Amino acid sequence: MLRIFIAAFVLLVSTAAHSGEVLDRMAATVNGHALLQSDVDDELRYEFFAAKRPLSEASSEDQKAALNRLVDQELLREQMHSKDFQPVADDEIAKAFETYKADYGATAWTAALTSYDETDADIRSHIETELNQLRLIDLRLRPTIQIDAQSIRDYYQQQLLPKLPPGQHLSLQEATPTIRELLIQQKMNEALESWLETLHSQAKIQHFIAGDQVK
Repeated sequence: MLRIFIAAFVLLVSTAAHSGEVLDRMAATVNGHALLQSDVDDELRYEFFAAKRPLSEASSEDQKAALNRLVDQELLREQMHSKDFQPVADDEIAKAFETYKADYGATAWTAALTSYDETDADIRSHIETELNQLRLIDLRLRPTIQIDAQSIRDYYQQQLLPKLPPGQHLSLQEATPTIRELLIQQKMNEALESWLETLHSQAKIQHFIAGDQVK
């Protein structure tokens, strides 16, 4: 039975090669989950679409960065299986998609989709992934962040006041909620880097380039 399976697989590969069809290759595995080159290409197209950068500028470093983002995404996705995580609702995703589309520019939207070989469904899927990641990060990290009054006061005096336009006044009390949230986001970004390093160290990750495993 095994020999028959191997023979059939070889025949399939041979047929695809002769027909000019390119088989998708593996870019990496994360705890046994395969990330394909097509996944990397899709991530790269989306990043360039979002940044409005021409795909002709894409380099090998951009490819590696896209793969690294996919690895991080997979590590975070694994954390979403916990009982306390609730995925973002469809109406929230739809609202975020419409806002994204409007900000991008209605006139350029259709042309851009064609240029980057994307669809509304592709973009919506990426937005859903990002929103769920943000929810997970907020759920895991926000409770660990504490911002004291002195930190808020220092930011107000050293960062905010010097940048206010002449004649404009904003009291510390008025600015406190915004400053607190800004400092929380900064701390969460720092904590996220540490969390991802921990997830990487605990995971079994294999990268492949041009068919060769890279440790």
